[in-house]
Amino acid sequence: MLLREETAGIPMRLCSAVSITLCWITVCREYLFLSDFFMVAGNSALDLFNSVMGKTLSMFLKNMLTYVSDCYDSIAIFLCIHIILRFKAITAKRNIPALDNSDMQMWISVFVETRVLDTRPHYITRRYAEFSSAIVSINQTFPNERTNALLGQLQIEVENFVLKMAAEFPSRKDQLIFPHQQL
Repeated sequence: MLLREETAGIPMRLCSAVSITLCWITVCREYLFLSDFFMVAGNSALDLFNSVMGKTLSMFLKNMLTYVSDCYDSIAIFLCIHIILRFKAITAKRNIPALDNSDMQMWISVFVETRVLDTRPHYITRRYAEFSSAIVSINQTFPNERTNALLGQLQIEVENFVLKMAAEFPSRKDQLIFPHQQL
């Protein structure tokens, strides 16, 4: 499963979106196939589906939760949430109850609720830290005053960016914690 920052030049947000889409399509097709092939419906179909796909689905859910807990790309998370909610509507419309079980519902709610407000380090501040430490390292070997001035200017801009982001949080506590976690 593609779950690292980049895989063969493919952006991570695309990999996570494709993974979710493929899982959902596979699960729906497998449920319909099992129902038709074994001529079962209702709870019998769900039991058969869970015996065939249960371990695979739980492994996928576990991997996606690991991805979510380590992900700093909010666009990827919101893209995944959008895909999940869209597929939930499609499966409900097509009367495919395979993904209505409590594990899937719990996963969807955790996925949606835990990612709405994230006070962990933002990926821009992480990239800023990596970039500025590389420039500082080079500047120590080959000192340049202009580089120091530009780094100072960049630091001020990043601090202003973080403060603007902190202002978006509804609670005062999160507004105060967020900048300290970022800088």
